[in-house]
Amino acid sequence: MAERIVAVGLALALVAAVGQTIVGLVNALVYDGRYLQLDLDREFNVFSWASSAATFAAAFAALLAAIALDHWRARWATLAAILAFFSADDLLVLHERLTRRLFVGVFELPDFESTFATVATRSR
Repeated sequence: MAERIVAVGLALALVAAVGQTIVGLVNALVYDGRYLQLDLDREFNVFSWASSAATFAAAFAALLAAIALDHWRARWATLAAILAFFSADDLLVLHERLTRRLFVGVFELPDFESTFATVATRSR
């Protein structure tokens, strides 16, 4: 049963990766990146949501393993916590906000992300 679940999970991951790549390439090559919801480098779009959902599903599976298995319970729980944080970070862009607040607000460094975003937008 476990082998079947892993096989189905791998097949779904492969189909999702190929589909995402095709959509991203079509948006870049055919539509010249006009559709921001199909841009693989952007936040707050379908792809970032799907990535966050997949990471959360892995966190949930690790949590279930921690509950169900006596062997390596602490390791499974730690993995679940780490994956849940990665999912939240992906969905809520936590490290980008923290980095901007820390470097721009505390160290008074220039906001390179905004500068690069402005230059990239103007170059299109």
